[in-house]
Amino acid sequence: MKEQTITVSDPKGKQSSVKLLNSPKKFDTKQSVLSYFWKKDGGGSYKQRDEATSNGLEIPAHRFVSETPSICITNITKDEAVTIMQYYNTNNRLLNKSWTSAYAAEFLANDWILTGDALKFADSKASVPYCVLDGQHRLAGFILACEQCDKEGKTYPAFNTAVVSGMDSQTQAKMDRNLKRTLATLYQFSDNSATNTLAFRLARNWMKWDLATEVANVVSDRDISKAFRLYGEAINKTAQKFNRGINKTKNIGVFLACAKYLHHNPDKGEQFIERLLDGANLVKGSPILALRNYVGSSRNSISGGQHYYQASMKKAFYAIKRWHSGETIKNLVEFKGAVPMIPWQDLAEEKLDNPQGQ
Repeated sequence: MKEQTITVSDPKGKQSSVKLLNSPKKFDTKQSVLSYFWKKDGGGSYKQRDEATSNGLEIPAHRFVSETPSICITNITKDEAVTIMQYYNTNNRLLNKSWTSAYAAEFLANDWILTGDALKFADSKASVPYCVLDGQHRLAGFILACEQCDKEGKTYPAFNTAVVSGMDSQTQAKMDRNLKRTLATLYQFSDNSATNTLAFRLARNWMKWDLATEVANVVSDRDISKAFRLYGEAINKTAQKFNRGINKTKNIGVFLACAKYLHHNPDKGEQFIERLLDGANLVKGSPILALRNYVGSSRNSISGGQHYYQASMKKAFYAIKRWHSGETIKNLVEFKGAVPMIPWQDLAEEKLDNPQGQ
């Protein structure tokens, strides 16, 4: 360790020099350790280890050290998570912000439970002894949650997890090779038999487009559950209706607009959906006919991306509003404004009660 010289004074004012050993570098809680891993060059643990050793500083140790595979269940502290991410996360991909934020949201909502999925650490034969092989996003999400608690003066969430230590570093190549259980696949096993893949997509986009998620631009399982709890009847019914599309064409923006109309006005919403599907008795100038033509056009059937889906939902809102008021239209224009600001409440049962025109 490098020595540090300081000057001290005795009670009579006589000065003398004293040599002190430098203590190990401490984590600065004012700057998130995660900032090292969100840079394009990676930065990260190798850089932190190199800086520490070049300055003669000791690399802090963590307690998950073993030469043979061993398993325990324990609570991870913030300091432990920081030490691991700062000095032992040397064999992983760059952090994904969305995944990290999703884990942080779970911790902040006290929704973390022991699943048996383990943090995994290498043995001493790895290029960096005892490095973390699996679990960086869980650790990063926990740190992010703790930092938020620091800002709000709250108690840290609990991170109770299984830990496997002493693994051969080569085993990392075999990890995460099976198909992940995504939120969509989990909802296929929902107790609600009406919940299917289309319903899941409607719920997911409902929360995202309405900016109603716990974490910006991250749709968590709690956000999906909330959508089904609040709007499930409209979501499930719409998914059942449009499961085969409109003329076999799928358009999430239009489907979601119909789900929102169904939520605010069940009777008229269902009428609109039925005519949109079967095209019965539609005449020139009908908003429903214009929307059917829009969805069925070859150009729109191959379009994709969030911007297109939002634009199609705004076009659907325009058609719905004109049909709701009994009006005809010459062409299908787009509602002007942001998706979260579309005034669906104006179509609620108690707001308007005009007869519909085809």
